Amino acid sequence: MKKILVAAALLIGGLTVGGTTSSAAYDSSGDLNVNINFLGDYLQFSDSTGDATFQLQEDVHNTLTSTTGLEVNHSYAWVNINGAKVLAVDPPKPYFNRGR
Repeated sequence: MKKILVAAALLIGGLTVGGTTSSAAYDSSGDLNVNINFLGDYLQFSDSTGDATFQLQEDVHNTLTSTTGLEVNHSYAWVNINGAKVLAVDPPKPYFNRGR
């Protein structure tokens, strides 16, 4: 089991370091925004978690694109609380079909 974990870690590390620069097709026009107003006078949020989850998923898309050569069109569902983007979710395409 330890050998498998080490091999998987090396593979992921190698793909991250050795991967070429490419990008998956992010289409912001298909984004869905869910806005929640919750105790706005008492709770303040920042965009940092939304930006972090977005960047994490974009890095996954870029890694998959650079290793497989396949580009996947994708959009995000953004969760906004009191006007701040707190979460970016890239749902699987079959679950997020907005007439396309």
